[in-house]
Amino acid sequence: MHQYSTLSNAKFNHHKTEAFSLNGRCDDRWSRLLLHHSIAIYHHRDSPAPFRYLGFSIGYTKDHQQQILSTLLANVRKQVGIYSTRNLSIKGKVTVLHSLILSKIWYCLRILVAPQSFFKTLAGICRAFVHSEKPLISYAQMCQPHCQGGLGLMDPQKQQLGMQFRWLNILLQPQQYPSFLGPIMLHHLHLAQDPMDSPFLPLLWPTLRRGALLDSRHSASLWFAAFDSIPIPVNISKASLATCLTIPLFHLCQGVPQDYWLNSAPHRRQPASLCLRYDPDNNRLCVKSGSEMTSFPTLSRRFLQDIYHQWITWDPAITAFLTAPSIDYGVVDYSPIIKAWVEDPFWQTFQVRAYRFLSSSMSTTTVKFSKSSIQLFWSAPMQPQARTVWYKILINKAPLQAFLAMIHPSSSKYDVPALWSNGRCAPLYLPLLSEKKRSGIKSYPSTSPGYLTCHPSSSLSNRFLVCLSPPISTRFAGTSYMESGTLIGNG
Repeated sequence: MHQYSTLSNAKFNHHKTEAFSLNGRCDDRWSRLLLHHSIAIYHHRDSPAPFRYLGFSIGYTKDHQQQILSTLLANVRKQVGIYSTRNLSIKGKVTVLHSLILSKIWYCLRILVAPQSFFKTLAGICRAFVHSEKPLISYAQMCQPHCQGGLGLMDPQKQQLGMQFRWLNILLQPQQYPSFLGPIMLHHLHLAQDPMDSPFLPLLWPTLRRGALLDSRHSASLWFAAFDSIPIPVNISKASLATCLTIPLFHLCQGVPQDYWLNSAPHRRQPASLCLRYDPDNNRLCVKSGSEMTSFPTLSRRFLQDIYHQWITWDPAITAFLTAPSIDYGVVDYSPIIKAWVEDPFWQTFQVRAYRFLSSSMSTTTVKFSKSSIQLFWSAPMQPQARTVWYKILINKAPLQAFLAMIHPSSSKYDVPALWSNGRCAPLYLPLLSEKKRSGIKSYPSTSPGYLTCHPSSSLSNRFLVCLSPPISTRFAGTSYMESGTLIGNG
């Protein structure tokens, strides 16, 4: 430290320095050495709380991890409480959630492994902030893209998986994405299987994952989850025959039943060489005979019988190898498989935004809008509450029953002037009511300027549209026009 201070011309402050154990264990020798240099803070797995390094909280135990996750949720709740007092539309709340609230936890979630309960709680906080009035809008509906009637809300769990693709690029395309982290990540993948095998085996085939990387607290579990969620099959058609014989037999078959012996944990790791071999005399791939089956002979013969009866089928690449008159054996090399995977059009044009929407559940609404129509709706000038009301009308979530109960003539609390002056969104519901229900409401201002004018229709989505303040001449979802600040349409 004296040499560092001399070269950098900076004084080293021992009292503000903290040390931490790399393996988590507390070493008495290190403790005495640190105290000798006036460094009193020494973090290890017996410490009461995690520590922060470069803005990231690091913990050794499950209790430390729970403290980190609780702190993240507390920060989100605090920010939500602050912005809940603002006069924001439903779309404005989504924008604030993305830009000012969730953006503060993406840094930690890039490598922090969180349980399902954490994301469930976080999703509940986000949904309640965006909209908590009945009838409720489902969280899945909020996460849908705008063109499907959603709000484009980021699902934190899917966003976390999307952020893992940066690490996958470093692993799979080191020439295009060079990083000092590449060798370190490959070393960690080696921990999941035999060090003599390729480190890409546990990444390509889940059945080969074992050891320390299966720990839910290990960040490598996020790499595996992200890789498995990408809809790109592992293509072995360009792999050598020597490579195919090392691949698990389970992954070279199609239509394997769930209760089949090959699908059980002890046998899913068995290589294809269990039943197949290379014939050097004829230069071709062939099936082993009964005497050649040294491991699990009875189960192997049963498997070949099921293949013969076509209850289970080979992968098309294996079928091509078996029917080829002559083929080179080659060497074990997994780079052609990885190259075919990264050259898939989906990965070449990959975007995290598209991935989030792809992995989201299908929307429950059948309303489909064009991009121009959606842009007009969200950019049209109106009160934030009005925009929220009209969005709920579009997705058939308008609280008409609650509105009728509030303004029913028999209610002693019914006050039309107060309703019109204080409840700025309430008049927007009236055009959606039938003539019979509307006639029961006294003093209905059917000619009030600035409110919606529409014709009865069989569907709420077809009675759209919005009450705009200034006159705007444009088109929305079909034939529409503007008169005196009122947009009329049959979208």
